[in-house]
Amino acid sequence: MIEAVDSKDGALDWASCDCYQMLGLRVLVRSTSWEFGEHTRRLLRSFNLDSSDNGLPPDLTLSLVVAPPSKNHTTRPFHFLYRNDSRVARTTHQWQLFRFLECQLDLLLAEKVDNLLLLHAGAVSREGAGIILPGPSGSGKSSLTLVLLQAGYSYLSDEIAVVDPSSRDLHPFPKPISVKNVSVFPDLASRKDLWFGPHSAGPESVWYAHPEDVSASRISGPVPVRFIIFPTYDSSRGPRLHSLAPGEALRELINNSINLPRFGRNALHLLGSLVQEARCFSLATNSLKGAVALIDDLTRV
Repeated sequence: MIEAVDSKDGALDWASCDCYQMLGLRVLVRSTSWEFGEHTRRLLRSFNLDSSDNGLPPDLTLSLVVAPPSKNHTTRPFHFLYRNDSRVARTTHQWQLFRFLECQLDLLLAEKVDNLLLLHAGAVSREGAGIILPGPSGSGKSSLTLVLLQAGYSYLSDEIAVVDPSSRDLHPFPKPISVKNVSVFPDLASRKDLWFGPHSAGPESVWYAHPEDVSASRISGPVPVRFIIFPTYDSSRGPRLHSLAPGEALRELINNSINLPRFGRNALHLLGSLVQEARCFSLATNSLKGAVALIDDLTRV
């Protein structure tokens, strides 16, 4: 049961309520705050809205209960996120609600998607060639994805690469770009219209931006996977690419797979075919600009 916040009659008024199509799943997102609902709509606008009335419940309902401003300026009110009818998170910072929402979407996809391979990776394309950037959280793949967009690459995702197991094509999952350090992008950091996030940096800070607001580059359609590049940050030396043998690349892809067990005995064959059909590299970098130059040289037609 979703609890009301400062409601006289115990009922909640939803200021926004939208149902999105995400990889074949229906996700209902609603908020008690008009302002927060507008931020959510702006960031999720590349996903199709589901207006069908087939009587079936959505696969997931995410309810964001935003408390009104507190009259007591010494304390901050709590805001809550509900997954269906269960409360799963609370925070005193509004922007963190979107962070929790993102985590619940990732969990849903890992649990429910079994017809598409999901990789923990950024994904972009250049002139019809798909580029996957697998890596764990903190490897810099979102920042690298963003700077590649600024360089003219097309966007597919900054965190979840979606591969069709039949065609091996890379499909878009156009979630907002999440960046943990906006100061890395001085030309964008001051744009208040671009980012949704905290007012100042902290240890858990994350800022969100829609890819089309960052660059004029379009969101890419299905493309074949031509390059698999594993980025890591290395402050000791300048950017460098190292070619990976198929076995090395396969091992790294396994480590960065989200729903691989859902493919059973076909799982390794699927990843193996991706590795065989693409050129695979590790990328160590201490400079985003230098990393883009290396990727430009590598992917130039």
